[in-house]
Amino acid sequence: MWHAVPDAFGVNKASATAYAEQWRVFVSRGQLLYTGSAEGAAIAETVRGLDPMDLTTAMYAEWG
Repeated sequence: MWHAVPDAFGVNKASATAYAEQWRVFVSRGQLLYTGSAEGAAIAETVRGLDPMDLTTAMYAEWG
C-alpha cells in the first residue's frame, strides 16, 4: 500500500526521512520513494488508481 508523505514533511529529504522514521515507530514498516526520480515516477504510475482494498487474504487465529 502506498501513502503520500504530507506536504509539510515532503519539502525536503530530511523532513521526509524524519516522517518515515516516525511512521516506522508508530504505524508500520516502510520505505520512502521519491516520485521525482525515474524509478519513483514509474512505480507511482503503476499503482495509481489501484484499489488497496481489492485483495484476497486469509486470516485465522489459533488459541492453544
